[in-house]
Amino acid sequence: MKSPVMNQIWWVLLGLLLIGQAVLEEPYSNWAGKCFVISLVSWAAFTVSMRSDKPTDELMKNAAIVCLIISGVCFMLHGSESRDEYGDIISEGFETSFDEKAGTGVKVFAGLFIGALTGILLADHKKLSK
Repeated sequence: MKSPVMNQIWWVLLGLLLIGQAVLEEPYSNWAGKCFVISLVSWAAFTVSMRSDKPTDELMKNAAIVCLIISGVCFMLHGSESRDEYGDIISEGFETSFDEKAGTGVKVFAGLFIGALTGILLADHKKLSK
């Protein structure tokens, strides 16, 4: 049974964070963007967890694997140039070190996993309270 109030709260929160990312000044827009991603991942994990019959530890393991894959892709693509379908360089990218690439991967993993963990635990709590 879906709660229309909770659904509306999620959409309002996501909308406010997206607007905040667009209109706020630099340090605050970055935080709004990070909170937007965490909230979106949390909402998706909550929805998937509510529909799943798998135990919580299995859902967390699967979430960690997905977050690891996504953060690995971000690690590999951080700072690299963009190419079109013919192999020509569209954007030069930027100079980066291994430490900066690794830091980006860790930050992406942490943000995604915090969101997924929050969604899974909220769904577990809701399932147990029924």
